[in-house]
Amino acid sequence: MYCTMATEEGNIVGTEAQEQAHAQQEQAHPRSKREQGRSRAPASEFLEPRVVSLESNMEEVRTTIGRLNDQLNNFIQENGEITRAAKLMIADLNDDLGEDIRSLRRDLADLHKYVRDEVRGLRSQMDEINHEWKSHHCVSSPISGSTSNATFQGLKVPKPTMYNEARSAMIVENFLFGLE
Repeated sequence: MYCTMATEEGNIVGTEAQEQAHAQQEQAHPRSKREQGRSRAPASEFLEPRVVSLESNMEEVRTTIGRLNDQLNNFIQENGEITRAAKLMIADLNDDLGEDIRSLRRDLADLHKYVRDEVRGLRSQMDEINHEWKSHHCVSSPISGSTSNATFQGLKVPKPTMYNEARSAMIVENFLFGLE
């Protein structure tokens, strides 16, 4: 087996030491009849084009990796810009929301104070009305505690005439007018 080495310039160089080691190995381990039937050409004849194609493929791979690396860096940069913009937008929304919440709290506190004052005013009016009613009720009610017609003597309540089941529209209308 003939070994070759690739240098950085891409040239193929065979080493004598490797050739000697290969020859010694051949002598120590003779080939079988099957292996002897195969003819082996020197490795440099078919390896050199292969190495050249591998080197050109490696150059293409390096170019592709470089291009992908540039794209990845661009994506990272764009992602950073988007992240910064999103964070700024969230901070602005947070500030606006905080201001709106503080405003709502002030409005709610003002509304609470207004309702509390109105309820207090209504409560004081109810207390005054209740007090007047109690004082008026105590003055107008008889001492014995029984209700009499004397308290209602000043009121005249009209009594409607009896409906005699007449079918005249004029009579029904007059009866209903009298109820009003």
